[in-house]
Amino acid sequence: MARFVTSILIASAVVGASMATLAIQPDTVPGRPALTADPLMTRLLEAYRIQVVVFSWPMHRARYLRVSAALYNGEAEYEFLAKALGELGVRAQ
Repeated sequence: MARFVTSILIASAVVGASMATLAIQPDTVPGRPALTADPLMTRLLEAYRIQVVVFSWPMHRARYLRVSAALYNGEAEYEFLAKALGELGVRAQ
């Protein structure tokens, strides 16, 4: 998982894309109101000080993690995110 996520994030940053969106496993609480923070987003911020957007798309039964790439982010930051996602049991879809 870590290598998969890191590869996608780094590849997206290298080709000049400013964002990468990864499909992850669906929310464990179906029907969560769209305007409430996803627990994964909160956990990443509180436990790892990582700011990313996590959102659900209920119509498609999908959940996504979106990363904005910037020049000041290096490979180490993407590796850290991938490690955190692995520790939290997040799986790519």
